[in-house]
Amino acid sequence: MRIKIKPLKEKLGRVLSNSMNKKINVKKIEDLKIIPTRSKNFSVARFKAIYKTDDQKNKELNLILKRLRFDYSPRDFSNLEFGIHKDIEDPLSYTKSIFNYIQGPIVNGHYSMLVRFYGQEGRDLFEEDAGEINLEHLFIEKTPDNKLIEEIVKKIGEEHSKWAIRIGSGINDLRNVIKEEKCDKKMNYNLSIILGNNEIKISELEILNSLSKQINEYLNHPDFSVFFRLIHADLHPGHIYIKNEEEKEVRLVDVTGMRIGPQTFDLVDLLKHPVSINSNEHPSLSSQRKFIENLLEMYRETMIKNLVDNLKIEFDIKKDLDFTTLFYISNIYRDIRAASKGILLKNKNKKLYKTYMELNPKYERYPEWYLADLSETLKYLCENKFENSFKDIINKNLIEKTYNIIKNNLLKTEKNSIDISREIINYPELKD
Repeated sequence: MRIKIKPLKEKLGRVLSNSMNKKINVKKIEDLKIIPTRSKNFSVARFKAIYKTDDQKNKELNLILKRLRFDYSPRDFSNLEFGIHKDIEDPLSYTKSIFNYIQGPIVNGHYSMLVRFYGQEGRDLFEEDAGEINLEHLFIEKTPDNKLIEEIVKKIGEEHSKWAIRIGSGINDLRNVIKEEKCDKKMNYNLSIILGNNEIKISELEILNSLSKQINEYLNHPDFSVFFRLIHADLHPGHIYIKNEEEKEVRLVDVTGMRIGPQTFDLVDLLKHPVSINSNEHPSLSSQRKFIENLLEMYRETMIKNLVDNLKIEFDIKKDLDFTTLFYISNIYRDIRAASKGILLKNKNKKLYKTYMELNPKYERYPEWYLADLSETLKYLCENKFENSFKDIINKNLIEKTYNIIKNNLLKTEKNSIDISREIINYPELKD
């Protein structure tokens, strides 16, 4: 990406003037730096803008510039030729619309965990700079902080409810916001990537296909419509940045793929991630599950209480298995998606995969972790008290059969997710 300072100053002046509703004169651009990004759509730079308003006092903003690549293709990273993924033909206007739905004009002072959006002109988007430290990098280097994860889950509950309240009953009117759908077709495709050249029997493929259809029906069940809202859709720790390290002020970045879908997807992406849970504090799978399930209930009560208080709609907030089950069914779907993404990147988009590895050399272990977590989640649903909370849609025998297919075809080493996580995170006792 080549950036000419004078045109950048002029463009930024117009963008800031429009977003702040006052005349802004950008005096200087300082500390301009092109930064590597895992995006196939945007080139990214960060800089400091020195500007003046009508009061003639110098002010400054730390900003991120996202410039749409000239070779942008609306296809998903898998480069599929058929339509299981809905293309974003114009990610610039799409991103702008998402921010406007959530934040509105900046002068309103509406707080969001999302980085502030200052505007778009031409191929450029201007956002608040959330800093250089993301949660993923922080946890790999300094070990996961379970108290911080707990705080973030509560904030996500508040954030989700703010998005829902701001949009209100108009969520079905957001026609240009992509709805998460065709989960069965996506799941089947991603499973085919994961299974690769393994010799899978036709009967086994029929089992996987049947479970995919049932999961798709389950995720779209009317009983969960209250949780079917605007979501980040990619809320892993790599998209959560620490803007103020002392106060642990956090910001969410990369809203270009936001969707309407189950809010449990965001929780799964955050909590079921190779670096999210501290294995020193929770060294067993059962301990980690109990910790996660407590966070789920805290999220659910936070989110629903805010909706009840603000929208004056009555919801049943008694504790039951339905929301936890929704989380674990979402967990199956997202594990399969995440594992296949790593494989697809490595095999079909080597340039982007190289960037992933440069930013996180441990990334090559991620597909293995997601497959281990997938197996553990399937087994947990088979062996525990979830059968009566499947809404009479999902057949427990299919889950058990799928577990055996995954185990027999992929998990020969029997390594669990905690062991893999410990090889990714630099825990003090594992250092030389």
